[in-house]
Amino acid sequence: MERNLKNGIELMWTGKERAISEARKPATHILKHVHSGSMLGVKFNHLFIEGDNLEALKILQSNYLEKIHQIYIDPPYNTGQLFVYNDKFDNQEDWLNMMLPRLIIARQLLKDDGVIFVSIDDHELANLKILMDETFGKENYIEIFSWVKSETPANLARKSKKVVEYVLCYQKKNNKKKFKGIKKYSPSSNGLLNQSNKKGVLVFPANIVHTKIKDGIIKAGKYGTDRYDIDLLEDTIVQSGYFNKEIILQAKFKWTQSKLEREIQKGTKISIPTLRLSPSYDKTSYDPEVPPNLINHKVGVVTNEVASTNLTKLMGAKV
Repeated sequence: MERNLKNGIELMWTGKERAISEARKPATHILKHVHSGSMLGVKFNHLFIEGDNLEALKILQSNYLEKIHQIYIDPPYNTGQLFVYNDKFDNQEDWLNMMLPRLIIARQLLKDDGVIFVSIDDHELANLKILMDETFGKENYIEIFSWVKSETPANLARKSKKVVEYVLCYQKKNNKKKFKGIKKYSPSSNGLLNQSNKKGVLVFPANIVHTKIKDGIIKAGKYGTDRYDIDLLEDTIVQSGYFNKEIILQAKFKWTQSKLEREIQKGTKISIPTLRLSPSYDKTSYDPEVPPNLINHKVGVVTNEVASTNLTKLMGAKV
């Protein structure tokens, strides 16, 4: 059942207090180094633990408490199917009792600016969202990403085809860090004028701005387009495809002077191609965009079908 709280909803069920107590109990096992399974002599800073993951999480606390940048978990979805692991819990409360202590310890392992991602499907999505709101704080919720798991979903006797699964994302503490998504590399040309802005003055440095104007002196005066008035405040000179004297323009610009200077330092190309003196900029690359909440081939993530094909190629047979 759910209980209304001042700051949200708390999920209540039989065994919840025992699950919280389980998270507080110390580890009862220790890690044993298996030499035959190790890459001896190779200096990799990796640790692979085989065993019960709750015990493993407890053991990790001794060395990694509040030190982990990122956690990804793929827990049982409680679909009722039998795999090499148990994905069939007798009731929903058993699934919640399994999840809660693991989420509590996972949060303790994260750094203050750490994040956690949890895969799930629609069987337990609603319960997991409330459980993570309670464990990490509703204010630390970031996103429910939808992963396109199949481009050819089974046409079963139900009212929709299951194309997506979900990845819930939370941060340990609220911060201003942005996620980095796809970075564009294709060039793009953009005008530097914006009709809704106030008039301002930009000083374009000498020998930086490219042009197609013939060599010679360009006199101060009024220029522009049908939509924009552009004033050249001082004479300037064109030579060999560049303005070899600074250009001082007054118009409704998108950028400030400091923004112009930062972009030039980053390698953004500035051009004033014609005697209209309308400036534009060309970016050869972009800062990474924040990622979309739809995860598919457009962001470099493939489907289960592709993964199965790749695994067969890797192993030499279907395994």
